[in-house]
Amino acid sequence: MKYIILMVLMFSFNSIESGRSGVITYKKEVVTGFSEKNREKKNENHFSKISKEIDGSVNNILKELEFELFYKDNESIFKVKKYLELEGNRFYGFALGPYGNAVYYNNSNYKINIKQLEAYGEMFLIKENPIEWKTTVHTKKIGAYTCYKAITIKEVKGRNGMIEYPVTAWFCPELPFSFGPLGYAGLPGLILELEINNEKYTATKIELNPKREVKVEKPKKGKEVTKEEFEEIGLKTMNSFRKTIGK
Repeated sequence: MKYIILMVLMFSFNSIESGRSGVITYKKEVVTGFSEKNREKKNENHFSKISKEIDGSVNNILKELEFELFYKDNESIFKVKKYLELEGNRFYGFALGPYGNAVYYNNSNYKINIKQLEAYGEMFLIKENPIEWKTTVHTKKIGAYTCYKAITIKEVKGRNGMIEYPVTAWFCPELPFSFGPLGYAGLPGLILELEINNEKYTATKIELNPKREVKVEKPKKGKEVTKEEFEEIGLKTMNSFRKTIGK
């Protein structure tokens, strides 16, 4: 019965979401590689001690850090809130992660998914590929909302070939807006929780049709590239850097 309801929602949510706006606040958690079991070891090496210090500093920043998703009609923007007092912290970049400082734009009508990111000394507008989701009938409560589980695979080209990361999204059909964190979209409901690699984004505040004006503008500044082209630029830059330090 859950599967039937879910399929009906998938066909009908596009018409419902039009004409709405909202602001969703997310908190980020990082599952660090330094386990409590490792902490109990008597012979901690120097690297482990440094890892503990970094983990603690990152977690302190994440307690303050928030991300926001703005959507209006069929467009959305996802980005980190500006915190000048945190940006000066040397662990701020660790807390954001490699793409946490990007701006993610989505247009569900035209299936446009763009990531604006400054990297390698240049600003890029990266056209992301369509996401192929597999929805399930598994549910859980996030706040007052019943959410359904969906999964997909993120592929990234590395030095030794393609690397795959499982991505899990928990979306809410009660909130029929096809948006979510980090540009993940295309589900029949708002993504209230997203898990990828060792990071998790969870919605902590939902403002539907707020009194304040919601603006969603497509990013325009940057060199337009595909996801594949951007990955090639990254590989070439890293290879060049390794050759330089190897001399």
